[in-house]
Amino acid sequence: MSYPVQTIARVIGARVLQMPRPEAEVAHLLLDSRQVVFPRSSLFFALQGRRLDGHDFVQEAWQQGVRHFVVERLPANAALPEATILQVPDALAALQRLAAWHRSHFDLPVVGITGSNGKTIVKEWLYQLLHPFVQVVRNPRSYNSQSGVPLSVWQLGPGHELALFEAGISRKGEMERLAAIIRPTIGLFTNLGPAHDEGFADRQEKLQEKLQLFETAAVIVACRDQEEVWAALQARFADRRLFGWSRTDAGADMRVVREEVQGQRTLLTVQLQGHELELEVPFADRASVENALHCLAVCAVLGRATPEVVARFARLEPVAMRLELKEGVQQCLVVNDSYNSDLGSLAIALQFLEQQGNRPRRTLILSDILQSGRDAEVLYCDVARLVAGHGIDRFIGVGRAVRATAPHLPKGMDTAFFDTTEALLAAIDAGRLAFANEAVLIKGARDFAFERVANRLARKVHNTVLEVHLGALVHNLSVFSKYLEPGVRTMAMVKAAAYGSGG
Repeated sequence: MSYPVQTIARVIGARVLQMPRPEAEVAHLLLDSRQVVFPRSSLFFALQGRRLDGHDFVQEAWQQGVRHFVVERLPANAALPEATILQVPDALAALQRLAAWHRSHFDLPVVGITGSNGKTIVKEWLYQLLHPFVQVVRNPRSYNSQSGVPLSVWQLGPGHELALFEAGISRKGEMERLAAIIRPTIGLFTNLGPAHDEGFADRQEKLQEKLQLFETAAVIVACRDQEEVWAALQARFADRRLFGWSRTDAGADMRVVREEVQGQRTLLTVQLQGHELELEVPFADRASVENALHCLAVCAVLGRATPEVVARFARLEPVAMRLELKEGVQQCLVVNDSYNSDLGSLAIALQFLEQQGNRPRRTLILSDILQSGRDAEVLYCDVARLVAGHGIDRFIGVGRAVRATAPHLPKGMDTAFFDTTEALLAAIDAGRLAFANEAVLIKGARDFAFERVANRLARKVHNTVLEVHLGALVHNLSVFSKYLEPGVRTMAMVKAAAYGSGG
């Protein structure tokens, strides 16, 4: 969606310093001058950060074609002819006000997710479970901050049927602003832990701050076994529907009656709405199982705990919290983002690829973008503009829809198209498609199983064996314990995969 810049000026209460084209449309919000892709339809917010000041980059953004700016002050020595300049007292507050106004145009289920840990994993797993059946919009990765949430909510469009937005805070006073932007109809509280304790007087103050997200929610989901959280929900939201799941409480809306770990998977039997559901979670750790149960509870509230959705729990994928970087064959660098594909995450991945400046060429392998809810011609025209704006040298498309990108790509660009992943792999194996000394971004919708492409292009290495000398560890502990004062206790910590549950 886009809005006339004169409308945006009114919404954010700006003082108009100059506006040569009041009818000019703004479709994209921009915070970083290094991420300019659609300059003419972008609005640059000059935010004050702890280390950087966005006002120092206004001129650079203008030189790249941006013509709409929100500033707190006019940058010194700035020359911005033909640009709209909107002045506000607080650029971040203006960004948030604009996103909240945009959110007000939509009437759809919005799941607001908060808690100390697991927010991003639960959000991404809900997307994995539901996106084949409903058009879903969500935060890109973990864009859950004061600036990340407005950018996430700005993605809302007419084709979306469900929104999944997470909100993260680190100090008192932050959640009220995020809640006004997200305005969830359904709330999910994952858990309460020590993360960001230092920003609050005590744990109870932090809990109450987080619960502000749910002021507009008609239904709130949480685990009844987390007694402090459940008690706070009952006290604060007595007039709402509280949907609680439990491992022990027979009165819960959803109860786990069997939990059996078999190797690296967990088999669950759950009582829900008078029926028993059998599901498999491809993880054995307690945190992952808890995150999966949060997802099932939300699906139940949405009326989507169907056999088709329940079957998808067995195929839940680990959530990569960052793009995976691998050494590839023939001195290549492989950037693996083969988990999903949408326009927002493609822009993030291309920005990351652009930062890998130690290879002379950049290649993008992209699948069809599934279930975007947008007109295909417009969608792939935008894809081509993203590609052109990030210095891609070679474009490889997989799928039939992505071929619509071809007419819009820069003339002379090296391109190749394949109908299926199997056809792409066959071309690589036959030597018809070669890779050497280049940075390769692999970006695909889950249905295309692009992890096979990433594995094919990754450099093969020998297994590494790590030996741990337990005797030496005991000796070191004994030696250092001698330096401790009497009465000082020792705590051991083991860090392993999924430490912190990624929240």
